[in-house]
Amino acid sequence: MYKRQVQGASSDQIVAKAIGGGTTFESLVYRVQAAWYLSSGTPSSKDIMSYKGAGQGIPAQVSPKAAFDSLFYGFDVPSDPGQSAEVDFARRTRASVIDLVRDNTERLTKRLGGADKRRMEQHLDELRDLEKRIHALPPEAQGSCKLPTDPGADPPLGGAQQVGAGEVVNYNTNSGYSGEKERAVVFCDLIQMAFSCDLSRASSLMITYAQSHLNMFPITGLKGDVHDITHNGVPGGSESVAKVMAWHMSVFAYLVAKLRDTPEGSGSLLDSCALVMLHEGGHGYDPASGKQWASHSTENMACSIAGGAGGLKRGYHVVAKDKHPANVLVTLMNAVGVPDTQLGEVKGALPELLG
Repeated sequence: MYKRQVQGASSDQIVAKAIGGGTTFESLVYRVQAAWYLSSGTPSSKDIMSYKGAGQGIPAQVSPKAAFDSLFYGFDVPSDPGQSAEVDFARRTRASVIDLVRDNTERLTKRLGGADKRRMEQHLDELRDLEKRIHALPPEAQGSCKLPTDPGADPPLGGAQQVGAGEVVNYNTNSGYSGEKERAVVFCDLIQMAFSCDLSRASSLMITYAQSHLNMFPITGLKGDVHDITHNGVPGGSESVAKVMAWHMSVFAYLVAKLRDTPEGSGSLLDSCALVMLHEGGHGYDPASGKQWASHSTENMACSIAGGAGGLKRGYHVVAKDKHPANVLVTLMNAVGVPDTQLGEVKGALPELLG
């Protein structure tokens, strides 16, 4: 039996370690879909895309408001001395709380067994990252770097679809949706400004869960979730699937356009970036199920690439016969300055993508 296992760090985290030094946020890990949206079962890591290492998944931030506050805390320090003192007091209070929690955690870690100790050490790493962010100086507003508009409160969280005997009962077009269309825009805006202000140089944006149950009715008018539509077509067959994929691609296109329209040097911010959009599966042999023509195959996967880092070619359609999607990731990692990269057992870049 083939078993899916994460054996090491994901590409975004490898890049973050290589080029993220000196930035306040080594990497940004966001997800647009806000919840699981089923009344039973659990995501079982279907909500995780980024990994620091084997078994070390990074929970994505799903709150646009929390992401904004984290990125731009202290950016616009009030000129009024009284308000400035309040901001400084809040920063010092947060730091002292982290010191207290860290000290307690370090004492506890010494008494734990192997697995629990690894979890606590991961927690300590997260505390150190948070402490670094609190003490970091806010970016200087200049050029394209500026304080973006506060997104305000997150869209309300939608309810779950009711499940019975393993199937959704009486699909509710008012459930399973939390304003993901608006959330996606905010996350893209935050990534663009974080790059522009050099707060971070690596980011992942998971639009929907693997096996997503996001309600597509508010976005496309289709009465079904992503998983049901992409597997069963709902009324409309492949045309319905195309509408679902088109929305996902529109999010990627919006981010690309934001970077393209951000001046940097003699060109744009996009010229220094390497972006890739990957879907959950392709169409071909699936080792997990043994099926020859399966939706979860890694064969015939379409990878959309944007940016000009490292001489990436633009406007080309490349058919990479007998290559793995990870070869595309390796290529883009090389483009941003991570040499001789290997992802799992997959080695080698695709020279036809580079100038």
